[in-house]
Amino acid sequence: MSLSEMKIKEIIKAKYGITVDSLQRLQGYEDINVHFTTRDNIPGRKKISQTDFILKIIADASSAPIVELQHKLMLYLDANGIRTNTPVNTLQNDTTFTTIVQQDDASDKEILCYVLSYLPGKTMFDVDNPACVLEDIGQLAGKVDTLLKDFDDGNNYVFNTLWELTRVTEIRDLLIKYCDDEIQSLGQDIISTYLKEVKPNLNNFQKGLIHGDLNNCNIILKSSIDPHMTDSPYTVSGLIDYGDICYSYYIYEIAILIGDIMSSKLSQDVSPLEAARLILKGYIKKFPLQYNELHCLRIIICVRLLIYFVLSAVSLHENPDNQYAGLDRDGYMAVCKYLWNMDDEVFRQSVLV
Repeated sequence: MSLSEMKIKEIIKAKYGITVDSLQRLQGYEDINVHFTTRDNIPGRKKISQTDFILKIIADASSAPIVELQHKLMLYLDANGIRTNTPVNTLQNDTTFTTIVQQDDASDKEILCYVLSYLPGKTMFDVDNPACVLEDIGQLAGKVDTLLKDFDDGNNYVFNTLWELTRVTEIRDLLIKYCDDEIQSLGQDIISTYLKEVKPNLNNFQKGLIHGDLNNCNIILKSSIDPHMTDSPYTVSGLIDYGDICYSYYIYEIAILIGDIMSSKLSQDVSPLEAARLILKGYIKKFPLQYNELHCLRIIICVRLLIYFVLSAVSLHENPDNQYAGLDRDGYMAVCKYLWNMDDEVFRQSVLV
């Protein structure tokens, strides 16, 4: 699915009454994300006095109920002190809308669109993952999960995502189809160990809504007000992108974040295990984890890294130009192998302190 700049500007003008001055397409795994600016200031429109916004375009229009949930969560987190994007209402006072666009093969397709406020700052990825904020991002994740655990809007949502922890057994066919023999063997070992050591304990793990994609592209940093008064030139500002929210286990949530940061090149001389320790230290200050959850952390991180590697292989096969899908992919597999070959006791002494 591709849309011209003119078509995007027309959609925004028709639905929001906003004249776009400039727009820039952002990287995204599946959806189209557009950062646009405007000088319009429309009285009476909540949060419309700002100049920067994000337009999100989703190919699957049937996902509207989940997007509405995402918007509720954004507003809920924002109201409880977590800086994040929030939805902007259309002229008809809706937070989403559908429209028909023509695809490359000339067929018509219904797409789902919405506009979010823009959260200023830099992603961790954009500033080379400063190690000085690792404990702080752990605390951010813990604060978010504490709030999400208590969130309930009275609806029962069905999430259909292969990215969720318990769906790992369903990637076996994809593992065989898209990965080489070495990765297949490793993947089968990880899945078998998950079934033996993690799955029997899941009933005792804390569960609820999770963000589902805590990574260095979704954590926003801002420059410290006075870098001479702090050990870090950056502070944690907020969290974006709720497209992977689902019901899952909170130990999986922190495993997602730890796995991503361990796989990234840190701007300072911090080992992957030290990075994991600092993130976990911050997280459990805000969201305590049980011994049986922590006991399975190394395996669960490996499960996440395997899921990412396999599903990104599928995405790259279907769309070789999707650079976002390949971001840090080799690093994910390198850390997966590193952790899988590590003795449990070494991991615990290095990280669970």
